[in-house]
Amino acid sequence: MLLLTVFWDLITAVVVGVFLANILTIKRHSELQRQAMRARSGGEDHHDLIPEEQELLRQAGDQLLLLQLSGPLSFGASKYLTQLLRSSTNFHTLVLDLSEVPLLGVTAALAIEAICFDCRDQKRQVYIVTASDQPRERLHRLKVPAIAGVTLTQSRLAGLAAAISPRVA
Repeated sequence: MLLLTVFWDLITAVVVGVFLANILTIKRHSELQRQAMRARSGGEDHHDLIPEEQELLRQAGDQLLLLQLSGPLSFGASKYLTQLLRSSTNFHTLVLDLSEVPLLGVTAALAIEAICFDCRDQKRQVYIVTASDQPRERLHRLKVPAIAGVTLTQSRLAGLAAAISPRVA
């Protein structure tokens, strides 16, 4: 910035500095979103889940993948979301928990839509837990609930119960 100020002008240096600060902020925000994502299956202990949820996960075993997301999701989260699901290929049912997501960005919603289409093509079931109005409305505008095999639920417990009910019956 000092070189820009000396050899160009102060306004250009300020604009470049603000641009670089924004890029670094977006990168840090994306990293925080990635750290907030948790993928879980039935073969592990999950002490932060209520006992009923733990039991449902245990019953489902490795056939169910619970993907928990939290905080506002923007375009940075979509990259990590797709990477995480590509690394987890042994599941039959996905429970995508957005109950702690107050705000869902367009790009993140489009990534969720693409995941739902991929799961439909692979004959996998998807249960999306949405407790907040904004993520639910965004998914409805994209017509995600109309995708075959996709169901929206209000709670993680309801999503897990619905996900394993066809197997139990």
